[in-house]
Amino acid sequence: YAVRAGDHEVGIAGVPDADWLVLRVGRVDDLLAGVVEGEKRARWLAFGVAVLGGILMLGITFWSLRPLAQLKRRALQLVAEDADVEAGWPDLGGELGELSQVLQHVMRERHASQAAGQLLLAKMRAVMAKAPVGIAFTRNRRFELVSDEFNRLLGYEGSGLDGEMARVIYASDEFYQGLGTRVGAAFGMGRVFSEEIEFVRRDGSRFWGHLLGAPVSPHDAGQGTIWTLGDVSEERRKRDALSWAATHDALTNIANRQQF
Repeated sequence: YAVRAGDHEVGIAGVPDADWLVLRVGRVDDLLAGVVEGEKRARWLAFGVAVLGGILMLGITFWSLRPLAQLKRRALQLVAEDADVEAGWPDLGGELGELSQVLQHVMRERHASQAAGQLLLAKMRAVMAKAPVGIAFTRNRRFELVSDEFNRLLGYEGSGLDGEMARVIYASDEFYQGLGTRVGAAFGMGRVFSEEIEFVRRDGSRFWGHLLGAPVSPHDAGQGTIWTLGDVSEERRKRDALSWAATHDALTNIANRQQF
C-alpha cells in the first residue's frame, strides 16, 4: 500500500519469503510528472483535434452550401434584364435539383416574355412613328409613349412629350381637373371619352383638337389610358362660319330673323 506524507509518497510492499519490507519514498510531483505531462499533451491533442475538426466541418459545410449559393445568385438574377438564362446553374439532384429546374424554367419564361414584349414595343413604336393621327399612352397622369404626330401637333420634337406630365398640354389647372372629372365619368359608364378641346402648344400657341380616350383595362385604372388626337381647327372654323352665316345677314352682319 501507499501512504501520503506531506509532499512525499511512501510506497510499502512486503516480501513474504524473505520477510523483507520494501519502502520507496519519492516526491509527489516527481512521481506524477509523467501523468501531468500526459494530461497536458492530451489536452493539447484534444484542442488540436477540435480545431482541425471544426475547420474540416466548416470546409465541408461551405462545400455543401456552394450549390445553394449558386441557386441564390441565380434567383437574384431573375430580376436582371441581361441575365444569362443557361449559364451558372449547379448540377444537383433531389429536391435542390428540382428547385434548380423550376428556377431555370421561370427564367426561360421571363426571358421569352421580355423578348416578346420588346418586339411588341418595337412594332408599336414603328406604327406610332408612321400613324397619321396622334397617339399617346398615359399612366398616372404622365405620358409614357407618344407618337411622332402627337408630338408634332403639340409642338414637340422627336419624343419630347415622353415622361412629361399630361397637364402641360392644357390651358389651366382648373380645366385639367374638370377634364379629369369628365373622363372619369365616361370611363365609369363604359364609354369612350370624346371631346373637342383647345390645346396649348409648347410655344404657347393654341389649336382645337378632337381627343378620344379609352382605358387599357376597364377594371384597372392603373393600367393606363390610350389617347388619339386630331387637329380640327379648320373644321371648327368652317363650322363656326356656317353657323354665323345661318344666323346673320351677310350685308349688315346683323343677327337675322331666325337668330332673333
